[in-house]
Amino acid sequence: MAVSSDLDQFLNKIDDDYVACSICLERYTKPKILPCLHTFCERCLCGWVEKHGDLNCPACKTPCELQDGGVSELKDNFYMTSLVDLVIERRKLASGQDRVCELCEDKEVSHFCTECCQYLCVNCERMHGKIKATRSHKVRLISDLNEPEVERQSIAEHDVNCPTHPESKVQFYCDTCQVPVCIACTVVDHRVPEHAHRYLSVAADEYAVQLKDTVTKLKLKEDCIDTNMTAVKNSLFDQEKEKVNRKAEELVQSVRNEQQWLVNELHNGRDARIKETDILIEEFEFNHTSVNSARNYAETLLNHASPVQLLSTRPEVTRRTDELLKISDKWEEPVDGVEFDEAASDANLGRIKADACVKKCSIENFPKTVWKGDNTCLIVHTRDARGNDVIPRQKLNGTLNKPNGEVVHLKFSNNYNGTLSTIFRADVEGKNSITVTIDGQAVPGSPFAFSTRTGPVRTIGNWGNGKGEFNRPSGIVRDSRDNIAVADTDNNRVQIFNEALVFKDVLTFPKFKNPFKPRDVAISDDNTYFMTDSGNNQVVVSKQGGQLIRCFGQGELKDPRGIAIHPIDGNVYVCSHGSGAVEVYTQDGELLRTLGTPGRGQVVFKSPHSIASDSKGTLFVTNSVEVGHVYGFDTLGKLTMKSEKLEYPGCIAIHSDGCILVCNNSLFSWDSCLYKLNKQGKILSRIDAKEYVSMYYSGIVFTDDITSRVLITDRVYHCLRVYVV
Repeated sequence: MAVSSDLDQFLNKIDDDYVACSICLERYTKPKILPCLHTFCERCLCGWVEKHGDLNCPACKTPCELQDGGVSELKDNFYMTSLVDLVIERRKLASGQDRVCELCEDKEVSHFCTECCQYLCVNCERMHGKIKATRSHKVRLISDLNEPEVERQSIAEHDVNCPTHPESKVQFYCDTCQVPVCIACTVVDHRVPEHAHRYLSVAADEYAVQLKDTVTKLKLKEDCIDTNMTAVKNSLFDQEKEKVNRKAEELVQSVRNEQQWLVNELHNGRDARIKETDILIEEFEFNHTSVNSARNYAETLLNHASPVQLLSTRPEVTRRTDELLKISDKWEEPVDGVEFDEAASDANLGRIKADACVKKCSIENFPKTVWKGDNTCLIVHTRDARGNDVIPRQKLNGTLNKPNGEVVHLKFSNNYNGTLSTIFRADVEGKNSITVTIDGQAVPGSPFAFSTRTGPVRTIGNWGNGKGEFNRPSGIVRDSRDNIAVADTDNNRVQIFNEALVFKDVLTFPKFKNPFKPRDVAISDDNTYFMTDSGNNQVVVSKQGGQLIRCFGQGELKDPRGIAIHPIDGNVYVCSHGSGAVEVYTQDGELLRTLGTPGRGQVVFKSPHSIASDSKGTLFVTNSVEVGHVYGFDTLGKLTMKSEKLEYPGCIAIHSDGCILVCNNSLFSWDSCLYKLNKQGKILSRIDAKEYVSMYYSGIVFTDDITSRVLITDRVYHCLRVYVV
């Protein structure tokens, strides 16, 4: 029986690319999978540990912490074991030697049972199909096994025996332990109710969907790293030198010495940056290799693995891919090493420093009151003895002295125009002061005293339908360019403001069947707007300029309220207030799942109102009609956090440091306040707006990722309120 050339190539590729250990270069013997998803023979790993003392992956150097049992305790790679067995078996079949039926041990084989792993003759195959216990088995013609496509399917159908009970086939998946098990395991080591089981095929189909999405993300991550690695390699430092030399040729002889000094400084900086670039390239290459390796392994599982093989390494694959997807793949090309002052006739090639006269220096724009937790800019104006602006040779020192005795050292940035500035944050209420010195001498007026406070800063807008006016505003969001979008619900529009809160644009959709009633807005990374429309029970997707892209959710959503885009998977999470659920969609509008249904560990929602996500992907939701809590949960609806008890938590925002800000609205008195919670849901503080009464907050957003300044929509006073918390 001669093997086809296509099958021969297929088997050779498996032999070379999949089942060869990169240490011994032979087929795997008892393959073990490491946390980084690389696989090696057990004996090879034992030899590696014996030689090196610890176990760092021989391929990528990722550390692997061994348990007390050593290498033998590492997880077996079911997939590679099965692949090796099948390759050996197919090689025997492809050798051309006649095989005898393994049942009657007489006649020549004509079929192969993929579940019994037995070769059968025509008569035994016919009997095999009549026996009740084996009639459902998948049986292949020997001639068909010469075709690569049939062989691939045969590999995926190959059953695996349980390592704990070798006489039993693996048929189930333990969700509790995340391992494939046999029927004997379900009544011994994985019995209910402590463990939950599912059929392998069901669990594998679900995980395959997740793994397919992971492969896509890994490919994007790999491409991004590759692009930036290429950009680093192609960066040309000589352009800086040419720029300096070209500028130097235009200058008079009086600045030749300054020219040479700047060129030398540029060379020194260039040498340092070349070293940094070499390190950066090495890091990009390492990350690219790791991501590529993980993607290839995941694709191999998708293309060739059976359900048990697919699920046997699920925890390791998930953990490793999560690690790799968090790798930074950004690179910004460095700016020019020299900046030119065209207006300064005596420093055309750069900036000339001089001694500052402390008595002539002063502090600009020093505030008398600072909002607690907010960032404040302090400017020092430096002059020489004649009162002229200078860039000082001396070092400026500054300290922030807090009421609790804590001292914070300030760092000044040179603005190269006769001023230096620093950003400070006063986070303790009471009397603070700042001391600024130059060469140990205090700048006139130093120390400068000021006080801090919290609460509302100002109010923007009022009732109406003009630009910057509102009618029962709801959700509010900030995009990547610091534009602010407000759902102006009863004006049937979304208003957009710039970072200074000046009106910029408006989104309206007058052609819908019912009036457009926006309740909340989410903005994707590419500045696409996703708006919940309770008037039409849908999500409206448009560009920033108002060009309608699509609508979705009409069949599932009832009175949609809060909306959020997950920072990791990019999916859209929508609070369906009327149906008591959170619906999960792709950005194209495909419904993926519904969260909030009882059972399987999901958090149960009553009337979900507001939803937000932190940078790690944990989702937080509030119920508008429930006295109680803020709930944190994962993308499958599993409860991960339950806050301390609140009154009536409404809209919610998450700061970049993980703290949670919740608007508390009384259903009876229309009085609102803010609660600040930590990551674990513990109440840190409560902030009341004593200046106002009868407010109702319905949307909240942080104005940036650093300060504690927030914007809140007030549905009673039809305005935006600026708070510092």
